[in-house]
Amino acid sequence: MAKDALRALWAALIQQWRESGLTQRAFAQQHGFCSRKVSYWVARFAERKSA
Repeated sequence: MAKDALRALWAALIQQWRESGLTQRAFAQQHGFCSRKVSYWVARFAERKSA
């Protein structure tokens, strides 16, 4: 997957997580991936906003 496509996918997933009201762990379990990936991408997007 191309870098931009991966970033767009995770941007959409993080937006879904924020709107869901779930914990990162619960959201990750629902979608079948590790909660650390959610944490990683939340941090990545937070860095981009502050930069």
